[in-house]
Amino acid sequence: MKTLIRLLINFIVTAVVILLLRHIEWIGFDKPPVLLSDSAFNDILIAGIIGFILFIVGEVAEIGYKALIVMTCGLMCLFYPFFGLVLGYTKLLGTQIILPDWFTFDHTWWKVILMSIAIGLFRIPTIKAEKKIIVKKVKHD
Repeated sequence: MKTLIRLLINFIVTAVVILLLRHIEWIGFDKPPVLLSDSAFNDILIAGIIGFILFIVGEVAEIGYKALIVMTCGLMCLFYPFFGLVLGYTKLLGTQIILPDWFTFDHTWWKVILMSIAIGLFRIPTIKAEKKIIVKKVKHD
């Protein structure tokens, strides 16, 4: 239940961030499909779907980068700052390829970095459970 609530909150927050980026004209909606009759709710839903696909593309890119780290025996760790900069553009471009004609974005490098940070910053991360080691004392008679 907690995971479902976290995903729903992330969906809404990402949709709001994308709509704010649309408002300042860094992202534009071209011809997204009409999924709901109310245009405001349709824009929120479209922005949420775009945010979800951005998340999926980012996760796939992270898995690919981790595989590169393993294949190069850790050498790719040196390029992590560069990967972080390229990841934002990869997420936006990959989403634009997956959802053709849904949206466009400004390709200015600093705007892409700020958009990527804004979209990634306002997410609620997965809460990992703390692992505890319990040691039981045994009485010796």
